[in-house]
Amino acid sequence: MKSYLFKELFLNKSTLLVLASLQALSIAVVVMCEVYYGDSDIEFSETVCVVLQLMNFAFADFFGAMFKNDEKHSWTDFVCSSPQTFKGQILAKYVYLFSINLIILISGLIMSMFILKLKASSFSVLCMCLFFGICVLLDAIKLPFIYRFGYSIGSKCGLISLGVIAFAALIYVLFGDISFIDFNDLWGSILDFANNNGIRNIVAVICIACIPCYAVSLLISSNVYKKWIEVRE
Repeated sequence: MKSYLFKELFLNKSTLLVLASLQALSIAVVVMCEVYYGDSDIEFSETVCVVLQLMNFAFADFFGAMFKNDEKHSWTDFVCSSPQTFKGQILAKYVYLFSINLIILISGLIMSMFILKLKASSFSVLCMCLFFGICVLLDAIKLPFIYRFGYSIGSKCGLISLGVIAFAALIYVLFGDISFIDFNDLWGSILDFANNNGIRNIVAVICIACIPCYAVSLLISSNVYKKWIEVRE
């Protein structure tokens, strides 16, 4: 699998460079906010940190050029004849994507701890973990479709899944209980809601559940990829 991981790193070096640059820029911006505002406006620094990391997660989750090389006939013939077959390639892809999300999460947590002077609980930490869990779940959903139908069709399943989540959130806002929101102090009410133990438990469940879902997705992808190869032939 090491050779497949090296292949991912080599073919996606330009994307990784952009992602690393964005992450470095995010760290620089957060440090400047913290130096300028200090303890006088921690909420603003946290908000900047959350928004920047959300952009980094979104960029990492939706770049798809990495799958185009895998769909070439010459490459599929090679991986099928290799000792690890196509299962080694799929495992490497899953490890690669998970590692990218994990690195962004760790970077975001470090920035959050820097803002809060190593305090363990914060709104930004909650958001980072939520972004990480959602990104891993979206990967778990879309990857089997990509390996079964190809990137052009399978990638749309990730967008559809994200659309379903956004639609469900909209329905809740329109018809659910949003009494916890004080529109006179919108940001303060959101922070109070985020600090609720129930919300923390939900985020914890999402982060824990995304791991077995990712493993199940890997098994499904390994089973359906062969069918995609047979259909192409």
